[in-house]
Amino acid sequence: MHFKAGAAVALIVLSLASFCICDISLTVNSHDVGLKLNESETFLILTGSNFTSVNDTLHIIIQHTDIVSINLTSIELNWLGPNESVPIDIKALGLGRTDIYSNTSNTLTNVDEVYFRVTVHREPWLDIFSTTIGWIYFLAWSVSFYPQVYINWKRRSVIGLNFDFLALNIVGFILYSIFNLGLYYIPEIKAFMNYRRQSTSGWSIGNILLDFTGGTLSMLQMILNAYNYDDWASIFGDPTKFGLGLFSVAFDIFFMIQHYVLYKHSKYEEN
Repeated sequence: MHFKAGAAVALIVLSLASFCICDISLTVNSHDVGLKLNESETFLILTGSNFTSVNDTLHIIIQHTDIVSINLTSIELNWLGPNESVPIDIKALGLGRTDIYSNTSNTLTNVDEVYFRVTVHREPWLDIFSTTIGWIYFLAWSVSFYPQVYINWKRRSVIGLNFDFLALNIVGFILYSIFNLGLYYIPEIKAFMNYRRQSTSGWSIGNILLDFTGGTLSMLQMILNAYNYDDWASIFGDPTKFGLGLFSVAFDIFFMIQHYVLYKHSKYEEN
């Protein structure tokens, strides 16, 4: 009888202990880390308010050791208590992006929040400049459709506007997620119509200028980011965005040649 009672007490104690271990949690003071090349900064690994000392080791692992280094790779958790912090120094060795993550041998220790996303750049101002460029080309591309609407309203006419362009534009945006196949064919139809009419009358050059601005700045942003992070694979490894911008700019230049050179003085009259 005493044996059964003792066993029951032991099970209760073990259950309570397991419950406490399940509440073990660690986190960090910042997940996103931005460093300049050869710069180092200190971050904190934090224990939670319900943290209970446990005989376990936190292992810290770097995804790309050629980009950053750290001053410690393991932490003994049995020395820690609630609401404590452990400093970790992260030093930038090379340009690029890498993750720093962690694991433990005890699956009940919660380390899901113990990770860093590290970005190492050449110059911090290039990040700000790149973001600014991104907003500018976003606005340029967004506004590029409205000059044509204004011209149509002012002239009370849609002569010169190719409705095939509008239809394929809608299709192009719908298919944007599959490499923008619709958008690739839009410039051909616009250019062919201008050639056939020998005129750009009725077509908004503002649309072209804004599209040219957006495409140029889009490619510039990609080049700046690739240079700043030494990540040229972001351009050539997935050329969709860069190719779309280059393709769009090439046709915009052709349109501008049509408008300002080839058909500069041409007037088209609808029969």
